[in-house]
This record gives sequence, structure tokens and C-alpha cells, in this order.
Amino acid sequence: MTLLALPTNSKFDFNGRKGVIEAVNSKYVVLDFEDCGPKVVLPHELQDAYIKGEFTLEKPKTEFVLEAVTDPSYEQKYAYINEVVQTMRASKTPQAKAVLERAAANATKKYGLFNGKIPSNATFKRWYKRWEENEFSVAYVLGKTKEKRRSQFNQRVKDLADEVIHREYLKFQGDSRNGTYNKFIEEYSERVGIWEKENRKDAYKTEEELALKPMSRSTFLEYLAKLDPYEVDKARLGVKAARKIHRSVKSSFVTNRPLELVEVDAVHLNIAVINIDEKGNELLLRPILYIAIDVHTRLIVGFTISYGDKNSSESSSAVIQLIKEICNPVKVGRHTSVEFPLGGIPESVVSDSGPAFTASQVKAMLSSNGISAVVTEKASPWKKPFVERFMRTLKTQCMANIDGYAGVRQRGAELDRTIEEMAHLSCEEFETAIEKYILSIYHRNPHRGLDNKTPIEAWEEVANICAPRIAADFSMIDAFRGLRAERTISTPKGIVVNGIYYNNNELQKLGHQLERQFKNRSVELMHDDLDIGAITVINPLTQRIIIVPATTPKVFKGLSLAEFKTQSTTDKTRNRLTMPRIVAGSGPKPKERKRLAETHDITEALTHDEVEKIMRTGIGKHSDNPTPSHEETSEVSVKASNAPIFKPKPSERL
Repeated sequence: MTLLALPTNSKFDFNGRKGVIEAVNSKYVVLDFEDCGPKVVLPHELQDAYIKGEFTLEKPKTEFVLEAVTDPSYEQKYAYINEVVQTMRASKTPQAKAVLERAAANATKKYGLFNGKIPSNATFKRWYKRWEENEFSVAYVLGKTKEKRRSQFNQRVKDLADEVIHREYLKFQGDSRNGTYNKFIEEYSERVGIWEKENRKDAYKTEEELALKPMSRSTFLEYLAKLDPYEVDKARLGVKAARKIHRSVKSSFVTNRPLELVEVDAVHLNIAVINIDEKGNELLLRPILYIAIDVHTRLIVGFTISYGDKNSSESSSAVIQLIKEICNPVKVGRHTSVEFPLGGIPESVVSDSGPAFTASQVKAMLSSNGISAVVTEKASPWKKPFVERFMRTLKTQCMANIDGYAGVRQRGAELDRTIEEMAHLSCEEFETAIEKYILSIYHRNPHRGLDNKTPIEAWEEVANICAPRIAADFSMIDAFRGLRAERTISTPKGIVVNGIYYNNNELQKLGHQLERQFKNRSVELMHDDLDIGAITVINPLTQRIIIVPATTPKVFKGLSLAEFKTQSTTDKTRNRLTMPRIVAGSGPKPKERKRLAETHDITEALTHDEVEKIMRTGIGKHSDNPTPSHEETSEVSVKASNAPIFKPKPSERL
């Protein structure tokens, strides 16, 4: 395109500002803007703007493709129109009457009459305008359909139809097409009387009366069919359903090497697992599975599981743990000891726009390691089809064979028991089942998308050709964690997070530097509930990271916070020997000490003298009193004989 070829009176768009081209020559171009009037632009400036896409010509979209005309009658018409428009273009005043007459004479002389007659000057002008506006396409002018005839319905009738359609049909779960037409007829019957009176008044003024009549059912349904299908589905089914129905496949996923493209996603599984909390209580948790799949080989390059209640959402900590699994080149199944075939730093990671996948910590981790983050549009699962397909395969081949799995939610379906009542697997048993399926079954099953090769076979074909990129120092990747916090460095214990102490010499040195410079030992750190073995402290002086290990006993790399709390509770509830509290004056009294001293241990045999003493002194409450002698017994008897004798009265006798 050259500037001299720009047609005058053409509409343009210059950086969002619209207008019309007034004049073009080799020295300047006059652009008439709608908002500020005519402006002069130098040719080279306009040329640069056109190349950059800042200056564009607005032209109607061509409806007909230019193609060879084979029908003789159409060939004659094509040549006739072409002769007319070319004659008009050759003149500086194409709309002049003399030019139009000359164009008609030339075309008629060469190709005869057009449909048995010479078209009018208005027809020539219309041809020229459409030919110029549509990239000088004669095929467009020739194939253009006839003008629509005037509507036979009063504007009030069409307005009523639009009102009923938007109110009854274009809404979520709206009425059917026939039901909408029936309501249109009902409202038409209610309003037609008023409209006829108004129509007669209008006819008196304009001397023209348009007959009032309702649309027939077929015409009404045709009117509905002309609505934009996407807008109809969006109103009746929702945005997500409309985007899914009207999505189009513009290209296929083509990768050339492993880890070129990795898709990640999370799925909430309808199953509950059993876990013991820090107080020893049994908890029923819902798992969320995070999966990463390599598009080129279909290998699962990492997965992790987080737990929570039925309302739990996806966490950035689990996503960061998943990325670590992807980047780890040497990883072994935690429960099966089977190796993952593929690992390394991916080139691109594709995820949805969920908050866990777009968190600032996740973005920082990806960008720091040279990984491109590709975020799909909301509610567009078809833009990451491989991980979505794996999720469906997992549910049908693996989860369906696990007791307690409630299956995919279906509208109208009700379970006899709740998901919590169906639970009987522990967290470890559930993780083992998932791991066994991925490493021992899925990786060894053939895939149609891999020409019936297994993912492992697809990887082995290119393993020696396209080796994945490996991090020089994996500890730098491992340093990223999903949760951020601010803590103060204490002397000499370090930092406390969730009751766990973290400390090393580098951290203490940083604390002293901060105190000298700012009188403040506060630092920002990253920690992870899924791995409490270490934290990552950000040095505010240099913005470098410091990996600080845990110093609390029994805390190691890979231990989760939930496991640590359970372990701590178990240690606290073990049986221990305790010493009773001793208080002054709380011991036995002297008399009690004497009794305890004289009390014989029943586990030892009695001697002959001890048996004789017991027989002589007696047993029981009077065991301490000696047996009275014969004289003492006689004295007691005498005293008793001198006592008065009680005799009952005759009336009291029985």
C-alpha cells in the first residue's frame, strides 16, 4: 500500500480516533477527525503509523469471495459492471452526469443491455459505492442480494415482540419458543384496541395507515432464529455454558520436546479420609488433588494432595509444592518407592485463573526460575485439555475402585449415606492408592494420542535427544514456600512459627545487623504447612533469601504441620510416673504411725509368738484391749448383780 493509493472520503481509525480522509498528495495528507476537525499529516508519518497498526481504514466486511464466473449470463453482467465502475474511476468526478452517461454507453456498446435495459444513473452510483467500499470487488456488487422490502408489521407489534422475547425467552431457564409466542399473542390481544385508536389518529395526520396484525407463529419463530445464538445461550444457559457450546478449535497442541508445556490443575474428589488430630480425635477430611502433566509424553511429572473440610479451597502452598515436584529431576514415590520417569524445569506452565495458581508467591517462583506462566480464561477447561482428560480418567479408572468414593455429582442424584459416613481409608492409604495408579498403571497404559504408545515409551524415545533442563542448585527452588509472614529474630532462639523454632548462625548475624542499623529485628519470611522442616527468610538489606532449618526436636524435612501436632499430642498423652505433692503436716499422726508400724504385711508368714499374741489380744475394734482376768470378771459380775432389776407393768405385758 502506498499513500497515493489511499482513497479519499474513506473512513479511518487513527489510535482510536475516527474520521474521514479529505485529501492525499505526495506532500501531505488531510485527515478530518470527528472530534477535532481537519489535521495535516506528513506522508512518512502516516506510513509508519500504518505499519505499526495505529492507522487503519474502516471498510465493510466483504460478504462474497472474488471467484471466476463460469455462467455466461453472469459473465456478461460481471463485465458490464466492471466497465461501468472502471469508467467512473478514471474520471476525477465519477458522480457527474456526463461521466455516468459515458459509462452506460461504453458498457452497452461492448456487452449489450443489462437484464434487457440500461440501468439508471442511481444504480451506477450504488454499484460504484459498493465496489469502492468492498476492496474494489465486482463479485460483491454482482452477488449482492436485493434490498429488503418494507416491513408489513407496525412498529408497535415489533416492539411488543422484542419486549416479550427479552422478558420471557432471554432469561435463565426461560420459556420455550412456542410458549413465548403464546404470551406474545395474549399481550397483543390486550393492547390491540388501544393501538387501533392511536393508529387512526396517526393515519389522519399522515394519510397512511399500516394495518395492525400480529405475527404468525412461523414468522415469530423466524424472528427468534435471527437472534445471535451466543447471546441467546448466554441469557438462557449462563456465560460458562455459552462459551463452552460456542468454543472453536483454531489450532492443535503441538510440542517438540518434553517439559515444553506442562498443564496443572486441581480437583476436589468426593471422598472423605480419616485423620487423627492433635487431641487424638478422629477427623474426616476432604482431599484436593493437584496434578501436573507433560503434554509431549503425557507423563505425570508431579502431584500433591491437601486436606480440609468440604468447604476448603485450593491453596498456594500446595501449588508451590506441586511446582517443586515438577522441577525435581530425581523423585521417588513416597509410599511405593517407584521412581517418576521425568522431572526438570519446564518451559511453560498452563493453569486456570484460580487464586491459588495466580498467587504472588507462585508468580515469583515461576519467574525466578525462567518458567513462563500461561493463565487460561475463566471457565475455559478446553484450553488445558490434557490435564482435564486425565482427571476424568482418574475418576473412572482409579477412584471408582476405591471404597468410599461417592462418584461425580449428578443433578437429582441422592446418596443413601453422607460422604463422611462412607469414609474408612486413612490419609496414607488414600495417597498410596493414588500413587500406585499413576506410577504403576497410568504410565504403562497405551494412549491414542501417542499412537497407542505408553507415556513411558514416549519418554524413552526422546530421553537421549531432548534432555530436560535441570536446576544447578535445587535448594533455590526448594526455598520458595506458599505462605508469607513477618516475625522478629530473637536471641538466641531465632524465629518461632506455629510453635516451632528455626535458627542458624546466618539468621543470628542478620538479627544483629538489623538491630544496629534499624533497631528492629523484624523480617519477612516464607513458610509452608506441608513441609515445616525449614523456612525461607528474606534479607531486607540485600533481598537475598536465607534457608533456616528447624531446631525443634523431631521436626525434619517433609514433615507437615498436621503430622507434627499429632506427634506432639501422642508424646504428651503417654503414661508417665509422677511424684505426689508433699505438704508439711500432711503425714500420718503418731497414733496412726504406731498402728501402721504394728500392722503386719499379709504377704509374709506369721511367727508362733505373733499367732499367740493375736489369739490372746483378739481381733477387731477391741484388739488393743487385753483380755480381762478372772478377778476382773468377778468384780464386774458383782457390780452388775447389785444393780436394780427392771420389771414391766402388768398392762405392758404381752
